[in-house]
Amino acid sequence: MSMALSNTPEAITAGPQSHPTIRESWNVDVMHIIMSYADLRVVSNLMQTCSALNYAGTKYLLADGLTLRSEYGLVSFLYFFRAHGALGECARRLALLNKVTIDFYYEPSEYVAPVLECLFEVFALTAFNLTSLKISNTEALLVLHPPLGTAIAKLRTLKTVDFFNTGVHCATLLRTLQSSLVTVKLRFDLDTRAQEDDSEVLPEPDANPILLLEGSQSTLESLSVSCATPSPDGPYYPNMTHLELSFAGFPYVKDYIRAFPNLQSLTCFDYTRFGDELAWHSRRGMAIVYQVYHGTWRSLRKFEGSLLTLWVLGLTCHIHCVRLSFAQQLGVDPNFLNDVIIDVRPSELALRLPGAAWLLDDAVRAVLSEEGRLQVLEIYVLFHINEADDTVSVAHILNLLADVVRASSVPTFKLILDLTWMRVFRDRVERDDEKKLPLMPFEVYLQDMDVDAYVDTLLARVPSLKEVHVSVVEHRDRCPRQADRKRREPSTAGAATNRDETDASAS
Repeated sequence: MSMALSNTPEAITAGPQSHPTIRESWNVDVMHIIMSYADLRVVSNLMQTCSALNYAGTKYLLADGLTLRSEYGLVSFLYFFRAHGALGECARRLALLNKVTIDFYYEPSEYVAPVLECLFEVFALTAFNLTSLKISNTEALLVLHPPLGTAIAKLRTLKTVDFFNTGVHCATLLRTLQSSLVTVKLRFDLDTRAQEDDSEVLPEPDANPILLLEGSQSTLESLSVSCATPSPDGPYYPNMTHLELSFAGFPYVKDYIRAFPNLQSLTCFDYTRFGDELAWHSRRGMAIVYQVYHGTWRSLRKFEGSLLTLWVLGLTCHIHCVRLSFAQQLGVDPNFLNDVIIDVRPSELALRLPGAAWLLDDAVRAVLSEEGRLQVLEIYVLFHINEADDTVSVAHILNLLADVVRASSVPTFKLILDLTWMRVFRDRVERDDEKKLPLMPFEVYLQDMDVDAYVDTLLARVPSLKEVHVSVVEHRDRCPRQADRKRREPSTAGAATNRDETDASAS
């Protein structure tokens, strides 16, 4: 850092004069309104005009928290909260701070971490409303100056932490943190767990976020983690309702059922290499047997993840809403799909298909056509430039879907036809190769598709259908062409149903 910085809490907060009392007689309400809508630069300029606005402007500067992205920003903040030099004014300004984000664009110099240590020492004493802390490249920053982790651990008011690329030193911080957390996001850097020196390898208990957060056992409600495998005899979290897992293999569901008995929402992002299919069946079988003898979740309301993950987890509890994705390599296995529908008995089922051609599979459509299974069916089709989608007939697909909706008697049907992947692929090829790609048949059809007419067709062909949504998404940054209908119920006098109530929009 180019300028010398004092790095003791006393030096940071010391100063020669106190903040003047507001004695201005004129009304500053209008200026307050302006500052509440202005950007930070405008607020900063207004604060330099008079003592009244200088005093009042701090809450607007800190309304969205403190974000440090460079050493210059750190120096600027130090000058800001040392303004006028009075300890009372420093404390007042820090008391307004509710969120801190540390996300340096470049690797910071060796001087930054010691200054941050002193800053967090001050935060622990005076930032009584600091409830949220987010640090990118956490481990790299803590390695520069381990006492920084000790200073952060002294914070008692945090409710939310988000640490990215964490490792050995962050594990120590989490173990010793004096705050009782409510929401946690952790992404462990696997590289930091496999150092060349064996003495630096993170012990397994410290590599497990669920064990590291034991100090928040009674308060934790939401957890998003990577590489988390709870131990059979580890802590349990009675107030946990939302769990998001990212992993490179399939978890043992029995440990999660025990650790989070009141879970309501489970999201899984798996980056597995899929492995041996026999191992899938073995893991699923063990999970089902465990739930027979030890019970399963009674509170789970939502699952989001891949079909393979849910199948291997072997859950047998009722899950109201299930949102499934599918790996391109594996596609849609109709047997797995049927198994999970029978197992978890969803009321709402959403499928994100990697291509429209999977809807040509008679077995897949047969599973979706079972009558009375679902209250809501949502099908999201991401059109793909693969061998099957190259020649697929969208009109034929739409007719097949109408048959599925009629056979299943589902009251609510949602269909999203997404061309954005194709649009990105086309833009990249045309930019790199400087040649224009011909339109795929599905692109030609969807560009001219009348979504209102298709919705009307569905309502006419399926008497049991109560609500329909159909949209065509052509570009990520533009509104989709969509149509929404709700069938109007007969009046209490028994009059015949008039025209369907329409709420359609197109762009």
